[in-house]
Amino acid sequence: MAWLVAGGLSLLERPREVAETGTPGPGPAPDPETLPETYKSNPGALREFSRAETDRRYRLTFGFIDYHGRTHRVSCLVDRQAHAAERAGFGYEPETVNAELNSELTRLVDAQIAARRLGSWFRIEFYGAGGHRWSWNLPEGMGESDSKRALAGIEELKAWLDRELPAHDARIRAGIYKRRGLLLKERTLSIDYERLIRDGTEPLSDCYRALAASGRGSNVRQFMGLLLAFYQELGYEIPPDEEEGRKTLGLRVPTDVLVSGRGDCDSKAVAFASMWRRLPTRLVFILVPGHALVGVEAAALPDEQTVRVGNRTFVLCEVAGPAKLRPGAKSVSGSFEYVLIEPA
Repeated sequence: MAWLVAGGLSLLERPREVAETGTPGPGPAPDPETLPETYKSNPGALREFSRAETDRRYRLTFGFIDYHGRTHRVSCLVDRQAHAAERAGFGYEPETVNAELNSELTRLVDAQIAARRLGSWFRIEFYGAGGHRWSWNLPEGMGESDSKRALAGIEELKAWLDRELPAHDARIRAGIYKRRGLLLKERTLSIDYERLIRDGTEPLSDCYRALAASGRGSNVRQFMGLLLAFYQELGYEIPPDEEEGRKTLGLRVPTDVLVSGRGDCDSKAVAFASMWRRLPTRLVFILVPGHALVGVEAAALPDEQTVRVGNRTFVLCEVAGPAKLRPGAKSVSGSFEYVLIEPA
């Protein structure tokens, strides 16, 4: 840990070449030893954000002040196709989910019908949100032995529907929502934060490199103060629960946080964590009732608020803004839910 704190950012990705964004690289930066380990309580803020668009990319420009009082102005690119794919891949449309559920259930039961050699005698129809109705009709003139076999198969199938179908329904539903960035447990939907954090890392890579370049010479603690200030100075806005017909449970995906320049507590925390995965240190995504924040694995000073997960210590970071709260200024009490995020 001492080595990580002293020189962790030497493992950051190299700064981008000038040709990648058309903007000059940052000027000389101080060595880590010239910056204190402590943070300023009131470093000030710029809250600058602008966006330009081409057919392929968004060019985003940000201005902010980190927790050592340094002013940063960075420009980075987000691919428009990646942004659209991330948005489209999160959330659900009830009609689409129901159609997919009914289609998978139909294939499953059709296989059961075929296994019992019931052919077209037994029919089942799925409708709505997994509701079903069935009917059967044996042809006239069927021999007694064939009729008995068919009737036994139908009774067996009906018993299977009562006994087995609910569990298959729950499994299929959970899989459908999982593919859309959501978790279904005991009929309750929640956000799959771990997946969104993991999937958000690559689309934000250029913006991460821009911030790392602007903060070069920083160690892990110093970069934590830089990245936290960056996200706190983005606009605070609670996203709607539904966007473009998709129910999103009020979350904005990482690229959308940067492209829009705004987000709420869990949206910003997911974007922060997506970038932090590029560092060789762990992070915990923390959920308390009605709120989300992150904890960064780093050496803490005595006055800083932390949480322990196993034998690891994480400095608490209030990402939401708009208030500028230095790392370690926020505390949590009582029990909390968390997701441990490993480095990429």
